[in-house]
Amino acid sequence: MQDYKILCVACRLKDMDPFYPLKQILWMKSLNANSEKIMINANDIKSWKNENKEVIIFCIHIDKTDLSGTISVKQEWPKTFTLKVNGNVIEKISEPTWEHKRRDSPLKITHVLHAGNNNIDINITNYEVPKLFVLAFLLCKIETEQNIIENIILNSSLNFKEAKNRIIHILSIKHDDDEVMCMEINRKISLNCPFSLDRILIPCRGIKCSHIQCFDLKSFIDITKKTKAFNNRWKCPVCSFFLRPKHLVIDTFITYILSQVPKDIKEVELNKTGEIIFNHNNSESKILKSIDDTDLPNLQKMGFEIKTEQNNNGNNDGKENNINTNEIIILDSDSETDAENNENTNDNVIANAIEKTNHDIVQGIHAYRST
Repeated sequence: MQDYKILCVACRLKDMDPFYPLKQILWMKSLNANSEKIMINANDIKSWKNENKEVIIFCIHIDKTDLSGTISVKQEWPKTFTLKVNGNVIEKISEPTWEHKRRDSPLKITHVLHAGNNNIDINITNYEVPKLFVLAFLLCKIETEQNIIENIILNSSLNFKEAKNRIIHILSIKHDDDEVMCMEINRKISLNCPFSLDRILIPCRGIKCSHIQCFDLKSFIDITKKTKAFNNRWKCPVCSFFLRPKHLVIDTFITYILSQVPKDIKEVELNKTGEIIFNHNNSESKILKSIDDTDLPNLQKMGFEIKTEQNNNGNNDGKENNINTNEIIILDSDSETDAENNENTNDNVIANAIEKTNHDIVQGIHAYRST
């Protein structure tokens, strides 16, 4: 049988706007003619409004040469588009020109519908080289920013060991590797969010992003919500990949670094040996170092404070995390025998601590919503 590809339009529409996830397709059709007459039954419009649901019109351009689904589908109206609801002109979209840059956003029409049948008239003109457009009337439910953030935290936190190994792998890749689609030239990581410019609280990135730099999850959701240009939403600030919530992951390795580095430190530097270097109060650089477990007794005799998750939990005394001049924080172990078990134990302890942090964040979201 000859190979063929099928693009599920409904599946693509489902992910179009995470702030308004699809609940029901009321009507959907490819626009082959210049006009369409349809009827939308809104007998349940009262319950829709009570359940925070909206009727939204989406229009997408289907590229018949690429049905793989790897390219993000964008909201795009035909060359011109006129919408009438029950005889009244609701929207008239003009042809794009150099002087008229269009922001092709979906249309909410719940407010112009009445209970019962609604007559919809659509008139379009296509481009000189015709494009394939699919128009859809969707019933969507409003999703709050808090719910999106909470679901990502609870369901998309990367295992600590996997997160750590990923970063070590990226650091070992040559910069000229053509397979790395978005790779930073330097190895510095900003601890401030590229959106808010404040300290990252919930370090987040895309699952397929090939960079180490993270952004703050809440800031990303807030900025995305406020972005008026619909097709510019959900973009990674580092590599510009499109990142819907299902493509996001909480980086627990960066979460751990944030918990260990003083709050006045704005950036750290990573090298391929796993060392994390930063400068504190304009003094000499300090290193959060990967060391062998066999070095611990000698280092302790020399007066170094060996700060692991185990002994740090019991000796915090409510004080903020400040690192002394001679302090080494264990992030890894290079021993090939007992070290593996110790590393797994450390990773589990760290993972549990991060899980508790995420739980506290979720509880904070609930508290915020109840005020």
